[in-house]
Amino acid sequence: MLRVVLFALVAIAFARVKEMREPAPRDWSYFAHAKYGFNGTNWKPNPEHNVDVPLDGCCSWDGQNCGPTTDYCEQQQHCEQDCQGQWINGGGGGGGRAGTTRYWDCNQPFCEPGKIPYPHEYRMFRMSDGRIFGHAAASDVILQGRAACEKCYQLTYGSTIFVVKVDNWCPADSNPACKTPHFDLAVPGMDYAPSSASNVCNQVDSSINYPNGRQACSHWPWEDGNGCCFGVSSDDQLNQACNLFVSVGCDNCDVDYKETDCPY
Repeated sequence: MLRVVLFALVAIAFARVKEMREPAPRDWSYFAHAKYGFNGTNWKPNPEHNVDVPLDGCCSWDGQNCGPTTDYCEQQQHCEQDCQGQWINGGGGGGGRAGTTRYWDCNQPFCEPGKIPYPHEYRMFRMSDGRIFGHAAASDVILQGRAACEKCYQLTYGSTIFVVKVDNWCPADSNPACKTPHFDLAVPGMDYAPSSASNVCNQVDSSINYPNGRQACSHWPWEDGNGCCFGVSSDDQLNQACNLFVSVGCDNCDVDYKETDCPY
């Protein structure tokens, strides 16, 4: 009888040691009602969900949402290196540091359904005070569902100041850069096909040129030179807007951003 008891105790101890050594399988079931609700093998975007990212960032298991974790993994230096998570930068809707890309897909903006093709008057232009005004899509961290729709943000890049009105959504599943605070700037002729989820220019806006089967400046600056802007559109106002942006030299630049009053 004593041998049986001792054998059982040894078996229990061995099982506990094995459990401590082997990482527990990651349970994805708690994402059933998260922003990207699980649907078979695809994550389905739900733009109505409000993503709450702390100002100092958080550790994520799906690269999109802050996930429940330990105090150890909630530290940025441990999240990716030791815990196999993905770090989401903070910033929120109020301000901080953000990345940028650019697009022009001619589709109706997320915040203004029905405006199709994308209005040409939403192009960039320089205001009388020297700042550049334009429109942009915002990532979930900034958009917060629809909370940031029609709000304006001041983006500072060196000596250049942009003021952008948020009228669109940058989904992280099509543009990985939008997992963090990010603005996708509306710049004519610069829609980059691999990251463009809903380009309809060929269907709804015949003024947009497609030399070489793509928009004229979609590969700026690594393949398309600054002169590409002259061939963006038959609407010269869009060509001028492209030239204005190119003159700044903001190639997916990082910016300091903060909410500001809308001048328009």
